[in-house]
Amino acid sequence: QDWHSFIMLHGEQPMRWKMVESKYTEEQMNLRQQILLILFREFGDGKYSNQSIYECADEWVGKGHKISAGVVSYYRAYYTK
Repeated sequence: QDWHSFIMLHGEQPMRWKMVESKYTEEQMNLRQQILLILFREFGDGKYSNQSIYECADEWVGKGHKISAGVVSYYRAYYTK
């Protein structure tokens, strides 16, 4: 499954995708994709909103993280309350 299919499946709007894509480098987009896959696998069962998962991924990348390690704990700490 390609990335564009993934984001459509999980509800990210095409307009938002274009804004995000223009904001980040290719490396950051790859990290964001990795984070989204991790977060949806861990938290995408319907208990938490898809929007919160996207927000967390964008926040993580926006803070300058270079790897995904720690993002599950971060989501638990700040988005599951």
